Amino acid sequence: MAVQRTVASGALAFRKLHIAALAVLFLLVSCGYEGDGQFESFGIWPLRTYTLQLPDVPLESGNTVEFDLSGYKSHGRSLLEVLIDSKHPIAFHAIDTAIELRIADGFGTTYFYRKGQLNQHYLRMAAEGESSWPLETEWDCDHSYDDANIDSRAVSFDPNRVPVPARSLRCWHFLPTGQHDLHMTVRMENVPKQFTNMVLRIELSSGGK
Repeated sequence: MAVQRTVASGALAFRKLHIAALAVLFLLVSCGYEGDGQFESFGIWPLRTYTLQLPDVPLESGNTVEFDLSGYKSHGRSLLEVLIDSKHPIAFHAIDTAIELRIADGFGTTYFYRKGQLNQHYLRMAAEGESSWPLETEWDCDHSYDDANIDSRAVSFDPNRVPVPARSLRCWHFLPTGQHDLHMTVRMENVPKQFTNMVLRIELSSGGK
């Protein structure tokens, strides 16, 4: 009986220690970040990776949201990912939904700005009949062809085929992220009314070189 109590007591102590370690880990990974969303850091310097996942936003025409990114850390450059999720497959290449996104600091310096249709790059390539890099005014979005030979290309496009409907769309860009506290403004337009329950997700990440 005494052995059972000792084992149970040891298990309880281990569980408390495990919970305390998780709490300390959470404080370490989020230390210094005061903005919106979930900020985490992994690894040891200089190979540490920083990630920030902002709260999901309903994708609706006329919707404007602002995020505080105060305390966001990076290695001087970050990957910005804008993702749209849908419960049902959608032909994203045929939708002219427009996103305006600005990242700036408190001094008025703009670190990133895009405004335009998410399918603008695809429509231009389709009109020209050839693959090309996106222009500075265009969103860089990955359209799926359900073909590894096409989807694995730096620019996923084939002039002789049409992208397949998908449940998600990923658009991405790299941007400089300095030491100043940043904020983000997002505006959405031309979201088709028949496509409901779509969600906009925005993530930032920066890895060691």
